Amino acid sequence: MISPTLARIAGRVPRGLLGMIGMIILIESIISYHHLDFTRFYIHDWKAIGSTVRLRSPDCSLLCFGDSLVKFGVLPRVIQDRTDARVYNMSLCGGQAASSYFLLRRAIEAKARPSTVLVDYAPHLLMAGPSHNMRQWPELLSLSEGVELGLAAKHAGFCAELALRWIFPSMKDRDEVRSGILAAFRGRPASRRDEVLAHCQIWEDNLGAELHPDRSSFDDEVDLSNPSYFPRNWSCHKVNEYYIHRFLELAASNNVQVVWLLPPVAPKFQAHRDELGLEARYASFLKPLITEYPNLTVFDARYSGYDSSLFVDPLHLSRRGADAFSREIATALATIGAVASPSDRWAQLPDIRSGIAWSLMNERPNSSVALRLPIKGHRQ
Repeated sequence: MISPTLARIAGRVPRGLLGMIGMIILIESIISYHHLDFTRFYIHDWKAIGSTVRLRSPDCSLLCFGDSLVKFGVLPRVIQDRTDARVYNMSLCGGQAASSYFLLRRAIEAKARPSTVLVDYAPHLLMAGPSHNMRQWPELLSLSEGVELGLAAKHAGFCAELALRWIFPSMKDRDEVRSGILAAFRGRPASRRDEVLAHCQIWEDNLGAELHPDRSSFDDEVDLSNPSYFPRNWSCHKVNEYYIHRFLELAASNNVQVVWLLPPVAPKFQAHRDELGLEARYASFLKPLITEYPNLTVFDARYSGYDSSLFVDPLHLSRRGADAFSREIATALATIGAVASPSDRWAQLPDIRSGIAWSLMNERPNSSVALRLPIKGHRQ
């Protein structure tokens, strides 16, 4: 029975307030139910992988983490064809150090025991703080994980906003809802459901990876004024550095070898970063980690001869480029654990130019499926 005191309190609550609360619950429920209509593929990627990791990881001996350079550049089926490993690509478009850590932790909690993990940390994403992915974090993290990230960031505002976005779908989806409404007013399709589901099918067919077909129009054009890619100075954000150490420590405690990938980027992009000294600073950050963590090896493909014909934009490999990169990774994996000194654990992958023709001649058309959608909307 309701006590007289509670009954009196309930009687004093304005009916308008109760109606407003009911309306909020209804609107939030509708937006949550229509998530696929209001999201974008590179955002839904975080939700899909977050839901997949516990299901897929226990059967795999090799897992891939990181950002879109791995998402588009590392093909599990190609590696599986050349090794005895079962592979799944769990990298995220725009993934940061914290996302890789939380995904690896979920895999370990699901009883996954991979012998090796591949991971990359794009320099421009290491510079950015966790607020860079404020839109994506609620798709991946549980509320407790979000609080954990907020505490690591030591930023109460970030923690509060992340919690609100996690609780209220309208807050995290507001940009997509707004653009959908504007599209409807202009007579264009308001839903992205079909596009997102098409990407989901590609991820399923390619074990988490996504492929870009060759782009003949890319001629190595680079925006040299972009401050995200070409800052005056480079340093790793403290939250990213914290989660890199957490990732490496978690792997070491579970006897997992870590391969830090330095994927190739377009020649002009790489050359300009070299001129600015940004790659040297990145290498200076990475080298002490190799000394500190005996389970860490670097595969460096930045200077392995990937020309502009193997890219779809300055950062992302085409299907041909990803095939070549994945073949070289598969070959190099045989050396993991065979060397001990830090200098020997920085492996420069060989020049692939002499092997491209062989790769194309022996390509199996149905081994991996590429999605022919415009690159225009892609976000790193």
